[in-house]
Amino acid sequence: MYPVAQMLDQIGYHSLEMWGGATFDSAMRFLGEDPWERLRKLKQAIRKTPLQMLLRGQNILGYKHYPDDVVVEFVKRSVGNGIDVVRIFDALNDLRNLEVAVKATKQEGAHAQIAVSYTISPVHNTAYYVKLAGDIVSMGADSVCIKDMAGLLSPFDAFDLVSQLKKAYPELLLQMHTHYTSGMGSMTYLKAVEAGADVIDTAISPFALGTSQPPTETMVAVLRDTPYDTGLDLEALDEIATYFKKIKPKYSKLEQPSFIDTNVLKYQIPGGMLSNLMAQLAEQKASDKFQELLHEVPRVREDLGFPPLVTPTSQIVGTQAVFNVVTGIRISVIIISNFSFSNTSIALRPFAAVTVSYGVSAKARVSPVKTYSSSSTKRIFFICPTPPSAKTMLLLAITSKFYISGANSCQVKIKFTYGKFDLH
Repeated sequence: MYPVAQMLDQIGYHSLEMWGGATFDSAMRFLGEDPWERLRKLKQAIRKTPLQMLLRGQNILGYKHYPDDVVVEFVKRSVGNGIDVVRIFDALNDLRNLEVAVKATKQEGAHAQIAVSYTISPVHNTAYYVKLAGDIVSMGADSVCIKDMAGLLSPFDAFDLVSQLKKAYPELLLQMHTHYTSGMGSMTYLKAVEAGADVIDTAISPFALGTSQPPTETMVAVLRDTPYDTGLDLEALDEIATYFKKIKPKYSKLEQPSFIDTNVLKYQIPGGMLSNLMAQLAEQKASDKFQELLHEVPRVREDLGFPPLVTPTSQIVGTQAVFNVVTGIRISVIIISNFSFSNTSIALRPFAAVTVSYGVSAKARVSPVKTYSSSSTKRIFFICPTPPSAKTMLLLAITSKFYISGANSCQVKIKFTYGKFDLH
């Protein structure tokens, strides 16, 4: 990366996303590098082009909420070591999980971009995203990114969404992010640009397509000599692509097969999640169950209330789906008994601990059908989004294990609303 860094700096990109998100973990896990040192070295070589990172809001780069002071300090150190643009998102589009990170980013003088996690469901439509963008603008974000993790956004839907956003917020700097999983990426970008999108995310051709982004060179060529001409030099981009083509074989063991699958429009698995699921199945010597897994993911997602599939919800949904498919066990009928709160003041505080006592019985979808019972009392810490009401879903980390045939265990996760409880 370092030998080509100065060439990248001369291209004229809006920004280079090269840190945060999964890249922080990947630098350590696969390259044996210090991600902080990697950031500092690349900043030394890339002086003109803003460096961008992906931040999971209150989760920072992890899978749990961290205290406000930790979030503030992490943002401070990130900007201090070379980050110019911080793209901040929350898997459930809960803007409260972004407030601290956005404020810290702006205090450090960096560009605060909020990403909207795009998905399709009975409750996610254009009106939802337009309203959400208004709330983001009110937070003081410098720009908004439509983050289409799975390549679900079709070209004409993209045109409609961007048109509506630009009509409602004409001064909004709007960036588009999609993946090529469904094969629509380049077309989606073209229609989004025609509707007024300001920036599009691409990948240099050796690392493009499949579960990655549309190729940079392709989009530059498509937009050349039009009102949307990027002004980027295709020959310079080709030099960079040639460099990466030479070194790509070195990392072939880490590469997952690249393919187009329009079934993603049904199972909605984002690119990074898809490659991870394939790796998980391979580790369990269950790659033959891939198609079964694709059908299981939407079922688990529906059980959880149609969350957008992006870190960490993609890992939660994906891991449960893999577990269901590999073990061949899925709880089908669950009955609650003796469910009670021992602390009812949770509606009054934004953070709370509550002790939940419950008993469950479950019928496992195995042959012959067997019924398993469990009862437990657990003290659980969680964030209370609003004063709970009958329509407020609270997801608590309650898990019961049912042991089947003395070997396999099946995890049962409880989903409930205040005053009305369901299990899935």
